[in-house]
Amino acid sequence: MAKSGSNWRTIVLVVVLFISFVMFGFGLAIYGNTLTKWWIPVVPALTFAAVTTPLFVKRWRGLTESRSSIYNAACHIFTAFSVAYFLFLGCNYFFADDSTLVVEKTEVVKKYSKTHTRYRRVSRNRRVPDGHYFTYHILLRFSDGREKEQEVKLQSYNRIRTGSTRDVKVENGLFGLAVIKH
Repeated sequence: MAKSGSNWRTIVLVVVLFISFVMFGFGLAIYGNTLTKWWIPVVPALTFAAVTTPLFVKRWRGLTESRSSIYNAACHIFTAFSVAYFLFLGCNYFFADDSTLVVEKTEVVKKYSKTHTRYRRVSRNRRVPDGHYFTYHILLRFSDGREKEQEVKLQSYNRIRTGSTRDVKVENGLFGLAVIKH
């Protein structure tokens, strides 16, 4: 028979991991408006996770009810990485310096659409394909050579031509990474 505290520990563990997934998702969303290479926010987040792992890996035993150091370390690394990734990009974006706002002229290098499958639900646990929908994207090149993909609405997509220019509002973030403000 399971211990009475076991259910609560499992619920807390699931909630912690769910919040970690959500924070990682928000971090990826903020990264979509940050002009930087993918590895620049990953390095500080992984460093934070690696440095704190020896300090907290034994504390995860009470939550996971596992003696496996690898499992506990994996839980801690994922959680610490997600939190640090979100905080690094979030602080950079939300505490951007408004006085550094610059409108940059970018060149539309490429425009394309992506096809996605739409699904409909036919029963509780079953979904079947039900047609397609499209998302529209443009690839912008800044004057210093950086490139950024941006999703646009169909109406804008139809008006934009390859080789045309587009104004983008850019600010310097808290950690010096440029962010796109809408």
